[in-house]
Amino acid sequence: MENLYLDIILLAMLAGFVLFRLWMTLGRRTGHERRPEEVPARRTGEENMLPRPVQPLPQLRPAPSNLPPVAAPGTPLARALDDIASADRRFDAHEFLAGARNAHEMIVTAFAENDKASLKPYVDRPIFDTFASAIDERHAKGWSSDFTYVRLKSAEVVDAALRGRTAEITVRFVCELMTGLRDAAGEVVEGDPAVVRQVTDIWTFARDTRASDPNWQLVATSAEAGAA
Repeated sequence: MENLYLDIILLAMLAGFVLFRLWMTLGRRTGHERRPEEVPARRTGEENMLPRPVQPLPQLRPAPSNLPPVAAPGTPLARALDDIASADRRFDAHEFLAGARNAHEMIVTAFAENDKASLKPYVDRPIFDTFASAIDERHAKGWSSDFTYVRLKSAEVVDAALRGRTAEITVRFVCELMTGLRDAAGEVVEGDPAVVRQVTDIWTFARDTRASDPNWQLVATSAEAGAA
């Protein structure tokens, strides 16, 4: 009989111990607990290993889809420009033409202002020697240039070729200038700096398609001038 009472007491103590552990683990509800949707979900190790969305690379050169083609598709000129683009993956005809427009004003202005240093990087040696000779001749006579680059009316690629590894592109520029030469006394001896003249220049630029230098050089010039 005593053993029976002892077993009952032991079972009661065991049950009490189990209830006590449950109470310690789960706690008591006080009315201030957060609702399940308010508790931030735990991130498992597997969730942390999920790849993050890949950000697209920035577009370095926007496609000039809104610009007309530099050359009509299917023409010999278009095929020549395609050949140049195949030899030089960095080549873009629209970018070239924009650079040529800037180069025209810079070269014409530098020549008028006797600025050999600005000319040298952008023209090849024979062209530079021709420009430098004309500048030296003006300087020897004591003449100065009275020059204004009014505007560039148009620039059009008219020819192109890939000769070995050398690309050549010819551009027809139509611009308006006010230009004249004055002697040491300030008298106009050539041209008329008060009159706007329209000038047409046919310039050829060249570049080694395998060279690291991206700049093109002026290698040939011709001009056709007339009053506006």
